[in-house]
Amino acid sequence: MREYNNLAACRHGTEDPVHSLLDTTQAEVSELSSEFRPLAEEFGSYYQLKLVGVLCKLWNHIIHPVVRALRESNVPHGLRIWWCSTAKFTLLPLHAAGPYEKKKHELSHIYISSYTPTLMTLIRARKQVSRDAFSQHFVAISQGNPVGKELRCVVPELAIVAEHLKPVTSSFTSFEDSEATVQGTLYALNHNQWLHFACHGMPKRTQPFESSFAMRDGPLMNKDIIRTNWQNPEFAFLSACHTTVGDKERPAESIHLAAVTLFALEDNA
Repeated sequence: MREYNNLAACRHGTEDPVHSLLDTTQAEVSELSSEFRPLAEEFGSYYQLKLVGVLCKLWNHIIHPVVRALRESNVPHGLRIWWCSTAKFTLLPLHAAGPYEKKKHELSHIYISSYTPTLMTLIRARKQVSRDAFSQHFVAISQGNPVGKELRCVVPELAIVAEHLKPVTSSFTSFEDSEATVQGTLYALNHNQWLHFACHGMPKRTQPFESSFAMRDGPLMNKDIIRTNWQNPEFAFLSACHTTVGDKERPAESIHLAAVTLFALEDNA
């Protein structure tokens, strides 16, 4: 007899939560996360096919039942949904799940996924007084030529970000290539409320405070971000690899790049 210990709770607006029992066990979630971890760090068509297989399993057993519950609750397509994952679920890319078949849609084509570490964090954020976007200072930081593998898409990515953000923010600044240094980035954090990172993410599982974003002159480490005096931060978009790679033995306590950035946002807000 299988033991189904995984439960998803969905809530839309002020309606009561809808609970959906997932057709998977904790052992199967653990196995799926173990299968995913090595694939996330490999390249090539063989690994891509294996990765798609994992994302399909994730869709069939975990994400699709949640999507079905959202549809039954009349949540329109295109809305933002928030994932508050725990334990081994934190090691899985829930937002990337999908059937990956012709004429079928992946989750990213149905809803916009965001993550929150706790429900209280999300509740607190929504209670804050919203400010006009035009009063905010936005910085986009791209490093496509660090020591290591070149990233060819970060320059056009920043051009798209600038096109959409310049008209609606009071200040838009970009730091690219030679300007995107460790000290330059720390300066940018101290003078902007909104941030877009486009660079390599470098995880260090055994020394998580040394996990880093790759800048032109070296690593911008977690410990640097925690110490920064980020002025009234509100938003950070991390367009970088491995930002949520943590410790598989303590997945709910991971000190990864995304978690530290969120900590800096909350601590200085």
